[in-house]
Order: sequence, then C-alpha cells, then structure tokens
Amino acid sequence: MKQIINTFIKSSRYYTFIGMPPLMFMEWCIATSQNPSLQINDTSHHWSLIAGCILLNVLAHSMAYCFNSYVDFWTGVDDPKTSVDRTMFDIGMKNLLKIITFSTVSVILITVWLVQNSTGEFEWLKSQFIGYTALLIILAATYTHCKYVALGHINCAVYIFATSYFYYQLFTNNVPDRSFYIFSIVANLFFQVPIISNYHRDLVEDKRAGILTISILLGEVYSCYLLIALTFTYVLD
Repeated sequence: MKQIINTFIKSSRYYTFIGMPPLMFMEWCIATSQNPSLQINDTSHHWSLIAGCILLNVLAHSMAYCFNSYVDFWTGVDDPKTSVDRTMFDIGMKNLLKIITFSTVSVILITVWLVQNSTGEFEWLKSQFIGYTALLIILAATYTHCKYVALGHINCAVYIFATSYFYYQLFTNNVPDRSFYIFSIVANLFFQVPIISNYHRDLVEDKRAGILTISILLGEVYSCYLLIALTFTYVLD
C-alpha cells in the first residue's frame, strides 16, 4: 500500500500543487472581505462541499500531470537519457495508465457526489460543478498539445481563472463582483512564473524535440526578461 501511495504522489508531482492552497485561501479572503456577512444557513453542508471540491482539484491535478507525462512519452519529447522529468521512466507506462484511469474516474465520481449534494440554498451550484469538471478534463487533455505550440501558459491561465471563479462562488454562494476580476489578474501573473520557468528550464530539450514553447519562441534571453517582468509586475501589484 505504501508503495502504491508513493507511486501515485510521485507520478502526480504534487510538489507543483503547492501554489493552489494559497490561491484558494486568497479567494476565501477576497470573498469574506467583500462579503463580510455571508448569508449561508447550513454551514456544515457548505464545508462538506468545499472539502469535496478541494479533493476534486487534488485528483484533477494528478490527472493533468499524468496526461502530460503520457503525451510527452509517446511524442518523444522526454528523452530517457537527458530528461529532467523522470515520471514516465521511473514508474512505467502500466502504472501511469492506472493512475490516469483512477484519477479520471475519481474526478467524475466526486462531481456526481457534489451534484447530488447540492441541495437547498446550494442547488444553483449543480451546473457550476458540472461545468467546472468538464473544463478540468478538457484542459488536462489538451495542456500538452497547447504547450507544443506555445499556448501551454494560456491553458494554465484559463485553469487559474476558472478555479478562482469557481472557489469564489463556492465560498460566497454567489457570483463574483468586479473586485474579483482585478485580483484574478494578480493571481494569474503569480502562476505564470512557475509554469514559464519550467519551459525555460527545458528549453534545450524541448527545442531538440521539435516543439515550440513560449520560452523557445522568445529565446533564452527574452524568456528570462519575461520571467523577471512577470515577477516584478506581481510584486508591484
């Protein structure tokens, strides 16, 4: 059992998920500051939905990264001799496919549970749960292909915005106001830095594989300038 858990964590690269709790916390802060007297009657029911959504995101993260490793392997982008990302080579194709299946099925089952438990004052969230899960699956399945044509960071930006929007609704049981969109720009700037940093790290390997990430498109020097500019813009905001 311990080995199975370790394999799951390793293949999912949960160290990259570390930015999501601050994003969720930020949305909670925005929600409570803009809505100091939240009109939620059944708080225990509300928190059970929040817990279910956090689990949904954790498993969706696993699904997305395993899809990425799978596509990188079959397209030949990851070289077993030089690749920094060792996910596919360390755990094997068979285990990776099992994790993809488990994560995808779990995401769907959690969504079914969330929809079934969206009753009373939370009933309007049913369509939000279905739409958000559908978007997560689409983004997970298309991320790597987007990355190959310098659109991977756009895919991630859509994910960050959708997740921010979703959690704002979940925390407030209401639709976002104008201030939400302002803070979302700041959040997206923050999350562009690590994703583009990964592209910059793999610039030589990706270029050798014949794909076009944003870092390859800009070149090594201008890719550095972009990262510096994003970091300073985020700090100034």
